[in-house]
Amino acid sequence: MMASGIEHSHSRWHALAALGCFGGAILAALFGTLLTTGGVFNADAHPLLHALGLTLLIAAIPILILGGHCLDLLEKRSRQGNGSDSLPSAHVEAMVLRASAEYSDPSPSSPDSNTVPMINHTESRESLPAGQARLRVYIGAAPGVGKTCRMLQDAHLLRKHGADIVVASVECHGREDTHAMIGDLERVPSRRIEWSGLIFEEMDLESVIVRHPGIAIVDELAHTNIPNSKNSKRYLDALDLLDAGISVMTSMNVQHLESLSELVTRITGEPVLETVPDDFLRRADEVVNVDVSVATLRTRLRQGKIYDVERIEEALNNAFRIANLYTLRELAMKQVATAHARGHDGGRDQVRS
Repeated sequence: MMASGIEHSHSRWHALAALGCFGGAILAALFGTLLTTGGVFNADAHPLLHALGLTLLIAAIPILILGGHCLDLLEKRSRQGNGSDSLPSAHVEAMVLRASAEYSDPSPSSPDSNTVPMINHTESRESLPAGQARLRVYIGAAPGVGKTCRMLQDAHLLRKHGADIVVASVECHGREDTHAMIGDLERVPSRRIEWSGLIFEEMDLESVIVRHPGIAIVDELAHTNIPNSKNSKRYLDALDLLDAGISVMTSMNVQHLESLSELVTRITGEPVLETVPDDFLRRADEVVNVDVSVATLRTRLRQGKIYDVERIEEALNNAFRIANLYTLRELAMKQVATAHARGHDGGRDQVRS
């Protein structure tokens, strides 16, 4: 409510400033014309008044420009309030609730925990019942929030407590800090696939299954595999690991959730090209929201920690706009809340349909 009042105050001052500038420019032009043409005063007898008239005519131009700038600011705030730059809060809330309504589950949940229990740090594969692989999904509002780093931090902690864990796939995107986070974790070498005359590296699903660790790290769940891979999507690879009795830790951005992709496209103005079925998230034993402030995320973007330099300005003006990031954060938090409410309902086979 306070933020709304501040926005209203700003809009009022912008409107008054624009009105004042235009009024001042009109008066300056009017008096300047009268003074320079001698319509009221004798310009020959009063050269100073003639010079003043010229000054007023010249001054009218920047005053008009300033008034136009105030109108632009007023229009921008109006668009933000009415949905051109971001969807209205109430509208977003309604759409999010509709998108996540099917997740609702009357199962009781503990108010003292933020997520559904998943992998006990002291458990190894041998201590789990046969076939009881578990799934933990790290979800974030946007690229750069730290999903991969958080997942790798937890992986080191799990291994410290005796878990048999390997890195099946990690996308570092050239970020040295992310690569350093892998440290001495065991990595299953990627498989090299030739396609269209180029060599690509993909997760070696068969080798991970043969290695059969207790837990496998599978980064970027929405990734589309190169043609000639066993599965077309990485989330299908993750399902194969789960079917093989291997627990999976994976990551995704909220934009890639199938039921939210259209909403996110409307919010950011950018199409979502890769999606993960909602049923996959239902399969998760635990959904972890990895979150940072909007200011921190935009700072990381400006520092080149998320995208290459040539993409920074475009991202700041589109998906990484302040209003967009706040909405995406809200969507990510709602996914964790609905996961917490529904508990675990299985159904991994439904994802393949």
